[in-house]
Amino acid sequence: MRLRSDNGTEFVNKKMDKICELNGIVHQKTVPYSPQQNGVAERMNRTIMEKARSMLYYKGVTTLWWAEAVSTAVYLINRSTNSTHPDMTPYQMAFKEKPRMDHLRVLGSIGYAHVDKAKRTKLEPKSFKCKLLGYAENSKGYRVYDLESNKVKVTRSLKLDEREVNGIYDAVPTNNTTVIQTTEDEEEVMHLEHEEQPVVDEPMGPVGEAHANDSDMNDNISAGTE
Repeated sequence: MRLRSDNGTEFVNKKMDKICELNGIVHQKTVPYSPQQNGVAERMNRTIMEKARSMLYYKGVTTLWWAEAVSTAVYLINRSTNSTHPDMTPYQMAFKEKPRMDHLRVLGSIGYAHVDKAKRTKLEPKSFKCKLLGYAENSKGYRVYDLESNKVKVTRSLKLDEREVNGIYDAVPTNNTTVIQTTEDEEEVMHLEHEEQPVVDEPMGPVGEAHANDSDMNDNISAGTE
């Protein structure tokens, strides 16, 4: 196996040399300032940046989150076919199974993420308002930006409005909102909730902070515990 890279210090170092030696990899380096000698990698870099730029622009996300967009672009590319392998994704070639696609969501969408019972009291909000940044690297979860605490968090359950594009809603009305949740063993479960959704001629009204609703409060009072 051969690995071709430029002479950047992230590739040319003792740790990389050791990895190549242990795995029987021949590390080829291009001539400085000669990107044409590594055309495949350079073209992929362009593809990744184009996808990241498109996702940021589509939802009007600030470029401060470019790293999250790049990470999400790579995540999607690894789960997509290409002209070289039209019948198999990179994920399939690596793990010998088809990737799940039903959890994919639009980067930059605004919504609410669930707060686990262990992290809140009975009277505290069950969710927090957030913006989707991408997918967790080492767990079945989503990376979101908490709009209330200004922190990046990982959550396994959230509800998003994916139809807003740069402040404008889709003209096609829909009454089904997909909710993704995971069970305790982290297997994903999907179901549909029926509710009225905002459309162009029926703009969304002001949204308050996430809080426990009256029915939740009544349930808690009558049951005594959650």
